[in-house]
Amino acid sequence: MNKCKIISFIILIIILLTLFLSPLTKYNIIILGLLGLISFFIFNTIIINDRNTNLNKTKYIHVTGSKENTNKNLTIANFNVMSDQASKYILAGDCETPNQYNSRYKLIIDQLNKLVKSETDLIMLEEVTDNFMKNYIQKWLINNNYKYIPIYRCIPLKDKNNNAIKKEQTLPDGTNIKIPINLIQNVILVSDRFQIVYKNKLSKKLDDILYDLKQHSKVQVIPLYDNITKTYIAVSNIHLTGDKSPKGESQRTQVIKLINEFIDKTLPTYNKIIIGDFNSNIISDDLNNYLIKHKLKLYQPNNNTSYSRFEYNRITHIYSVKSNDIAWEKTDKLITNMKVNNIKTIPNNGLDGIEVPYKFIGNEKNLTVEKNYYIWPSDHTINIYKIN
Repeated sequence: MNKCKIISFIILIIILLTLFLSPLTKYNIIILGLLGLISFFIFNTIIINDRNTNLNKTKYIHVTGSKENTNKNLTIANFNVMSDQASKYILAGDCETPNQYNSRYKLIIDQLNKLVKSETDLIMLEEVTDNFMKNYIQKWLINNNYKYIPIYRCIPLKDKNNNAIKKEQTLPDGTNIKIPINLIQNVILVSDRFQIVYKNKLSKKLDDILYDLKQHSKVQVIPLYDNITKTYIAVSNIHLTGDKSPKGESQRTQVIKLINEFIDKTLPTYNKIIIGDFNSNIISDDLNNYLIKHKLKLYQPNNNTSYSRFEYNRITHIYSVKSNDIAWEKTDKLITNMKVNNIKTIPNNGLDGIEVPYKFIGNEKNLTVEKNYYIWPSDHTINIYKIN
């Protein structure tokens, strides 16, 4: 490249000397024109090559450090890691012991390491407790080149008197306990493929909208810039209500509509990804028609992605055993305006017929619980989407 610059500079000097020292004959004008064209092509080559060199410098280097990642396909995964508080739906109202959930969390970290090795660009986690965040995720981040975005419940963490807001829960034995409202959160792990764009301002607006409508789902919209494709994406990692009544289904649909309308209004040129635990096996006609109207598509794995052995009655506070046809469901989904090329789950066949992370031996009146988290450490699969 330096040789080309020198040659171009020499030709320019010759042209200038010829203009000053020689008469402008027809022959000299032809020679000067040819030299000018040659100089132009050499200079143009320099500019193009310099531009390509600068572009190459911005290519994304993946966390493995072994090779340059120039793959334009986006790999995104969501994983509900099962909060130890949510274990009551597996353990009939009881919660895990510290020894149990710490054993599970270590196995979940192993799964995150596998996602890193397979070059996953975005990892969406649901049901991350403070314990899991502080003692596992933050330590994991030290050795992995990901940024993290925590997402709390979209309701105020303190009341007007600056007191921490807590929710009351009645246990099966009639005991009333109060749990901090920000105990469970979603977390987005963002690789260096992306830059995070002024997320706090936008997220606060959406939180206010959802709180005004009493939609207590954990929601944020995170604007990202893709360094490879040079495009912008609005990402929302959601965990919707588990209320199985018609009211709950209506609420889930309303939250998705709000997210989409929020993105249309505030980030109209962005691509959209809404992903997470929808907490429902149903895709209502209302939601389906809405997605079609707004040129969005819903994707989900073919296999069941979640398992819950017990159903909680909010009136009687009694846990009853679910029948097999509703114990396993497809609750994890993705909505986007982009093209999804491939969907897979880990385990490969989903959770079809697998009782994890705990299983029961015996009948409904005499059940014995056994740990089964070495088979799989959560009540949800990892769901991986390849997006173009």
